[in-house]
Amino acid sequence: MQRFKLQKLFLTFAVVFSASVFASETRITTMGGNGLYLKDEANIMLFPATLLKFSDLVVAEMRAKKTNSRYSVGVHMDYGNVASGLYINMPITSPIVTTGLGRFGGLTATLNNGYAFMMAMGMGDMDVGFGLLTAGSNYETGDDPNKTEESSSYIGILGGVSNDMLDAGILIELPSITQEIGAGKAEYSGFGFSANGRYFLMKRNGTNIFPVGHLTYGTTTYEVKDGETTDYTNMIVTVGVGTEKPINEDNVLVVGVEAGLASVTTDTKDAGETTFSTLTLPGIYVGVESRIASWLIGRVGAGHVNQSFTTESKPDGGTKSETTSDGSAFKITLGLGMEFSNFLVDFSFNEGLLFDGPAIISNTGEVLTSRLSITYNFGGDDEQK
Repeated sequence: MQRFKLQKLFLTFAVVFSASVFASETRITTMGGNGLYLKDEANIMLFPATLLKFSDLVVAEMRAKKTNSRYSVGVHMDYGNVASGLYINMPITSPIVTTGLGRFGGLTATLNNGYAFMMAMGMGDMDVGFGLLTAGSNYETGDDPNKTEESSSYIGILGGVSNDMLDAGILIELPSITQEIGAGKAEYSGFGFSANGRYFLMKRNGTNIFPVGHLTYGTTTYEVKDGETTDYTNMIVTVGVGTEKPINEDNVLVVGVEAGLASVTTDTKDAGETTFSTLTLPGIYVGVESRIASWLIGRVGAGHVNQSFTTESKPDGGTKSETTSDGSAFKITLGLGMEFSNFLVDFSFNEGLLFDGPAIISNTGEVLTSRLSITYNFGGDDEQK
């Protein structure tokens, strides 16, 4: 199941539910963990221009129990044809950042959670959005000649366009990490690019059909003064088709099919090159969202994928080797949404309670939810434009 979690850029299913005009990361998580098929306020990092459709919100994301470093708060403000967004304590989870942090043993100046500043505006028939993600920290201790200095920073530049038929967004990433201990120095830096898109192609007998696509490319370098140099190249390509069918006014069904290829190449000077790749063909996903009562929403999602894993090693002066394996994975998710006036509370429901019951009965320590989100809509019923 670990590989299933690692490949969640490919493993997606979702529901577009028009009855809820504001939602959350928890909704996306309980609907499969990826927002490419889902119209939701949490997708504004993928599609910045959709901020204009989800303005006048306060969003609190609590991603893990009693872990303040995993909490974030966002505010969306509407100014007519313009909207702004601010998020604080945003976790920086980019793969090119985690790769770099993993190369430094005992790094103190790790990347703190950062800030996100966003803006969107209407321009004729198209909405335009852009944003800035920023995080960083510094650390210094000791005196020469054994002084230690560390710094880390991350800048992400967002941009995108949206209208009733199309959502598109890009992200440019600029990470940098430096560690100096005495006369020694190690540096990590590079460039990343991501693009996401979806096009609502047609509607037949009430069913929406929409292709989606995702592309990521990143290249970074870890270099030690008078020592090793390692280059990293990351690439992800995903294409898929989703269908969204309203069963009735209270229930919606979505089916998604995807294919994806991901690869990570590590090239160390005078040592060799290793490439790990994952082919997903196909990924099949189903999701249902249902209005159980006027104040209660139920969500059930499932995904099944077939994957092929390949590792290629090319040592300098040695013989190339290749290892392949195949596997499949299945995942089911359950969620609840509870509406109280202008508040929406989303739960990622712990299915263990269905088998063991609450802790007071089973003594297993089962909790109600693994994560939750709280959204306050102060813009009224016309929030979704």
